[in-house]
Amino acid sequence: MYYRCCGQIFKSFEEASKYSLKKQCTVKFGRNIIQTFSKSASPNEVRKSSLITTENILPVAPKKSCVKTMYSIKCLGKNALSYKIWLLVWSDIGPTYYNDALLSMFKTRFLKEINIYRQFHDSPSLSDNLKYLSDAAQEHANLLAKHKKLLHFGSRIFYTLLGSIKSRYLSFLMKIWYDEIKYFDFTKNHFNIKAEEFSAMVWKNSRYLGVGIASNGDDVFVVLKFFPKGNSYKQFKRNVRKLLMNTAEK
Repeated sequence: MYYRCCGQIFKSFEEASKYSLKKQCTVKFGRNIIQTFSKSASPNEVRKSSLITTENILPVAPKKSCVKTMYSIKCLGKNALSYKIWLLVWSDIGPTYYNDALLSMFKTRFLKEINIYRQFHDSPSLSDNLKYLSDAAQEHANLLAKHKKLLHFGSRIFYTLLGSIKSRYLSFLMKIWYDEIKYFDFTKNHFNIKAEEFSAMVWKNSRYLGVGIASNGDDVFVVLKFFPKGNSYKQFKRNVRKLLMNTAEK
């Protein structure tokens, strides 16, 4: 089995993906699958090989799909609802290696995915049209990538989430953070660090989101800034609503 990237042919997906990062281009996909073919195949056969089969669906190992935050490492787990939402947002491209040419696309899809989660928790959609917020998030992400380290930076009037994740798993980031719902106790009215990202993402009183994404090698640094800021003292019952089951069942 062979893989094509930027006009070059590779024997393994790993080689193709590394070349993709180096040359800032994408590995070719069928729909959400990597395009594979025999090296001796004719052009027509190469085109046919992009059809979906069980053999060439891009594999993702959940135990390796992890994000490093300021205080812990959180990994991809099982959640039927968030998986359906992930498919809704990402199924046309699948798990895609990040490069700078995809910056706008990832920002747009992160916002879309977060707003779907918010809908299920009776929170209004966030807007990304607050330029100062978006610029602050990107500046923060650039700083993290430069130093290859998670650190706080900038104004504290926003609520900021930070994370670093391997390039090939970037599309799973919002799902990983949303799945912290399993740690959140809706009967309590205080902060839970294990569910920090989840509660900030669905915080009802937040109205604007700034997204920053920057990479350094295979590591991608992501910054989300929310305004008005969430995770406020003794405001959790009012701002983090239980899942609307009738909506989730649709």
